[in-house]
Amino acid sequence: MQSENSGFFCSIQVDSKNCVSNAVWVDARARMSYTYFGDAVYFDTTYSQNENMAPVAAFTGVNHHGDTVVFGCALILDRTESSYGWIFETWLAAMDRRLPFSFTTDEGKGMAAAVAKVFPQCFHRLCRWRILSRCKKKLTDVYTRFPGFHDELKRCINGCDTVPVFDMFWGSILDKYGLRDDTWLQSLYEIRHKWVPAYLTSSFFAELSLTHRVETVSRFHRNNFSARVSLSTFINRFEQHMDSLYANEAQKDIISFPLEQLLKTNTVLEKQAASIYTRSAFETFQAELIEALQHFAIKVQDGPYMKYCVERDGNPPTRHTILYSVAEEKAWCECCRFAFSAIPCRHVLRVFVLAGVIMIPEPCTTKRWTKKAKTGPELIGLNVGNESGSANDVASRYNDLVHDAMKCAEKGAVSAGAFRFAKEVLRKAFMEIKGLGEKLNTNDMHSAVANR
Repeated sequence: MQSENSGFFCSIQVDSKNCVSNAVWVDARARMSYTYFGDAVYFDTTYSQNENMAPVAAFTGVNHHGDTVVFGCALILDRTESSYGWIFETWLAAMDRRLPFSFTTDEGKGMAAAVAKVFPQCFHRLCRWRILSRCKKKLTDVYTRFPGFHDELKRCINGCDTVPVFDMFWGSILDKYGLRDDTWLQSLYEIRHKWVPAYLTSSFFAELSLTHRVETVSRFHRNNFSARVSLSTFINRFEQHMDSLYANEAQKDIISFPLEQLLKTNTVLEKQAASIYTRSAFETFQAELIEALQHFAIKVQDGPYMKYCVERDGNPPTRHTILYSVAEEKAWCECCRFAFSAIPCRHVLRVFVLAGVIMIPEPCTTKRWTKKAKTGPELIGLNVGNESGSANDVASRYNDLVHDAMKCAEKGAVSAGAFRFAKEVLRKAFMEIKGLGEKLNTNDMHSAVANR
């Protein structure tokens, strides 16, 4: 495959017997997507739940439409700390050593240790959906006797946006169902700062919704890959699946909807959001705005940083404190939802409405969820350094050119006219580059003859 696609990256690790132990592969499209949406990465190891599935994991993220995007895959035959370390290091090298802001994985001491070594500057989170799924197996008797238990547990985890409210709700569930002495739930509570949203307020996770899980590649794995399917067959099927994901993203990029079909409040804030956000991001903003209009806000402190209290129906658990600076055009809410998802929360929006803020302040929007997410400078987080890469390095120049070519391909594929124009421009550019190369070769030959 690497010979067929020069933008394809693949690295294989072998053991002492020269047998494959692990592998990592990334294609040019995955690299391109990572430059835009690599701020939050999920290492999907769904295969470990089913012994009949071959051990193929995926590095995934979320694009500006709220859909899954794949950043690469790994074959894991040796599940040790050193193997995970090699996989993460190899993948990071394929991504020019650009770190995400957050890195989400399943539980596991070996994996956690590898993440700490390779991604020390990233916030490492455990996947709460995998933890909820495991709860069903660990608490089978409770689930059987109390059909409503799972929904209550999900509401507690996903619906509580501050630590005190979560702790209160969690405790009430333990008391209601007599689970104070359950060792499984005790172990989960001890690591709550690694997976409960109320505790994860210091990093970005690219989640538009806490209650709706983005479709991962796990369903594709279950339907297409078992231990009886060869790796080459799976990779071909996966490439087809990737094609469909990119086609879906391109289709959503060019689809537009009349504003009158989307608006529900007819406020300027909503109209502005509809004009800048993608459909999925706008719907999240819209839901927050509608909720904001159901909340009550009161200013409790004046000054450079005004303090507001916002709550709904006089219900104390819904009460939040917001600081708002007119000079900085910034607002901070104790729910910290903006840091988590980069969409203004209902409490901040309620303060904006009360304060007469007509347009969403620029500091309260991020390009990541907008229709222009894939234009201009990329978003991705931290560069941990690539000492071998430079303007004089062939590999670096090659990767840079592939990146630009992928941009041309994205824009040129949206219509037949754009396709024809892009093909002609690329053909002319190729002929000019080819001519330059032949001229340089001729000059080099003349120089060599003259120096004899």
